[in-house]
Amino acid sequence: GQQAMVVEAIQAGALDFIVKPFQHDRVVEALRKALR
Repeated sequence: GQQAMVVEAIQAGALDFIVKPFQHDRVVEALRKALR
């Protein structure tokens, strides 16, 4: 399921996980976090 995918992504080094449909504010927040 989605929870397993999130765990796998984080373990593989993902900084964040954004689900579809994308929310503009959430994408911007994730990008700002990644660029710090």
